[in-house]
Amino acid sequence: MNTAFDNWLTGFSVTGGFNPEGVIAGTPVAPVLCEGGTTTVTYNVTDECGSGSETATFTINAPTAVAVTEVNDLTTSSCAYADQAAADAAFALWLDGFGVTGGCSPAFTNGTPVAPAYCGGSTLVTWTVTDHCYVTSTHTATFTINTPAAVMVTEVSDLTTPASDYADQAAINAAFTNWLNGFTVSGGCAPQEDHGTVSAPGICGGTTMVTWAVTDHCYNTTIHTANFTIVSPNPLVINKPDNFTAASCQFTDQDAVNTAFDNWLTGFNVSGGFDPQGTIAGTPVAPVLCEGGTTTVTYNVTDECGSGFETATFTINAPTAVAVTEVNDLTTSSCVYADQAAADAAFALWLDGFGVTGGCSPAFTNGTPVAPAYCGGSTLVTWTVTDHCYVTSTHTATFTINTPAAVMVTEVSDLTTPAGDYADQAAINAAFTNWLNGFAVSGGCAPQEDHGTVSAPGLCGGTTTVTWTVTDHCYATSTHTASFTIVSPNPLVINKPDNFTAASCQFTDQDAVNTAFDNWLTGFSVTGGFNPQGTISGIPVAPVLCEGGTTTVTYNVTDECGSGSATATFTISAPTAVAVTEVNDLTTSSCTYADQAAADAAFALWLDGFGVTGGCSPAFTNGTPAAPVYCGGNTLVTWTVTDHCYLTSTHTATFTINTPAAVMVTEVSDLTTLPVTMPIRQPSIQLYKLAEWFCRQRRMCTKGRSRDSISPGLWRKHHGHLGGHRSLLLHIDPYGHLYHCIAQSAGHQ
Repeated sequence: MNTAFDNWLTGFSVTGGFNPEGVIAGTPVAPVLCEGGTTTVTYNVTDECGSGSETATFTINAPTAVAVTEVNDLTTSSCAYADQAAADAAFALWLDGFGVTGGCSPAFTNGTPVAPAYCGGSTLVTWTVTDHCYVTSTHTATFTINTPAAVMVTEVSDLTTPASDYADQAAINAAFTNWLNGFTVSGGCAPQEDHGTVSAPGICGGTTMVTWAVTDHCYNTTIHTANFTIVSPNPLVINKPDNFTAASCQFTDQDAVNTAFDNWLTGFNVSGGFDPQGTIAGTPVAPVLCEGGTTTVTYNVTDECGSGFETATFTINAPTAVAVTEVNDLTTSSCVYADQAAADAAFALWLDGFGVTGGCSPAFTNGTPVAPAYCGGSTLVTWTVTDHCYVTSTHTATFTINTPAAVMVTEVSDLTTPAGDYADQAAINAAFTNWLNGFAVSGGCAPQEDHGTVSAPGLCGGTTTVTWTVTDHCYATSTHTASFTIVSPNPLVINKPDNFTAASCQFTDQDAVNTAFDNWLTGFSVTGGFNPQGTISGIPVAPVLCEGGTTTVTYNVTDECGSGSATATFTISAPTAVAVTEVNDLTTSSCTYADQAAADAAFALWLDGFGVTGGCSPAFTNGTPAAPVYCGGNTLVTWTVTDHCYLTSTHTATFTINTPAAVMVTEVSDLTTLPVTMPIRQPSIQLYKLAEWFCRQRRMCTKGRSRDSISPGLWRKHHGHLGGHRSLLLHIDPYGHLYHCIAQSAGHQ
């Protein structure tokens, strides 16, 4: 909007006068976008001849307020809806009540809400309202469908009473009606009960079982059953078997069906009553096995208290008819098959067209037929279909592949004519084309002939030999050759050397290659014709010795009678790259070698790891290296690799034997011990202990001290411990070390 305002301001201007000056008063700004308003602008003009001003307004009208029509929460009963579609329609109508007006172009979204289940639920919908110059707002409402009240079923209990409680049948009927009316339903939407048409049992006794079905809107149908029984002193009970249904396919034959039927008939019987008589109506028989059908049997009972009957059915379901899907004879051409696999696939597909359905478990066999050869033949297939209750049938069809028509080749004969029969080369070319077109192929599938690219001989004479190769599907390729010859008195003959191939290794240097190339070039020449001129195209050079390559040389010949060229190649094959297998530095310990010979052997084995391959005849030298001394040392070996067409290289590696760690000797010092003067007799253990204790007290002795200088108290203590007849004599060296201990007793030491 500011841009629009700025553009509008440019409409103020002044013209004419004498040097007029126009300025806008103040600094007017555009109204606020969403608030609207008017900006009044005054344009003042001054001029030598006078002055003036103009005023204009820029107005923005604010949008009207956005008005949101909200919807209220809505609660309804599920009973109001026939089904979910009705609930969906009500929900959609409720949603449509929401709307927005005013503003610029207000819009709202509410996602994709769906109605609640019609039998109860709720959906909360949130509407989001947006517009230009409007603060986005959200509005929510809930659409609720209340679940109906629970359906309450008041059931009746089984009731059994003796017949003697009732005066007559009418009294039983009335009691039965009252009992029926005890079953009621309430709640829900409009629940209904249905128990069909029932009647009370007879006064001779019996039971009526009543089944009530309760249904309602949004209610799962329930079934309730109760029995009303009249007990007779000897009630009449008519028994019958369950209705029987089986498939023909379950029985092996008619006898099995008849046995099952007879066993089933034994299920009819009667008990109770007063001398009841029960008979099966007529003479029922079992259905025919393979035809199926239903036999209805009625069992009639008569008794003093009444009569009755029971009916049951014995049903055999005949199998459905066996339906055979046959295949028709099929004839195709071998031309449509790429190979035998394609023919086999087509044959298998054709076989798969045969099928049988229905019946019990129909099956068919057709042996192990194989497709005919794809280049022609036929296979007759016979299918045999069998099944229970089905007459075995056979069906045949033939799969034929027609051999293609024979390929017919129309050959042309050799043709030789003198050059004098033709006015010029064009006439020869036309005759050559006509001769070529005489070769033709027909028949077969799509026979093709190929004779490559050929051209007629020149006017100066020559022969063009043409070889036609004929191919076709299911046809052994054949070749046919004929020659078209123009005889000239002096035919032009262009000679060329054979293509030359040699290896770089065969030449000593580039000069040798160049010499061989020059000699090879002399093989180009021309004879015959009429003053022929032959030149080598360009200035060909021999390939580089060690790079190899091919030089193609074209020898062009011109002659009064025509021209031509011959091409040959001179090839030098470069040697393969020299591959050097190096050895890595090796460090071992001298401890691993028994002697020098062992170290020499390991060194020699290490040297043998170096090798060269490829090139012409690569070789290497390494001097006469010797193994290091086995007690420690190293040898640096340098290998020099040379070969033809190879830049000499050097490779080094070191074989090291580490000297073992120094042997460390822990010596023992000379040991001199002091004699201990003992008494002649074995001293007591206490004496030894006392001597040991004095020896440990040597720290009390100092240089030059005698026995008398030892602490008298200490001496007296131990002297007293020994007793008056024993003493201890200590000798101290000049350094205060005890070196002599003498224990004395009564004249012994």
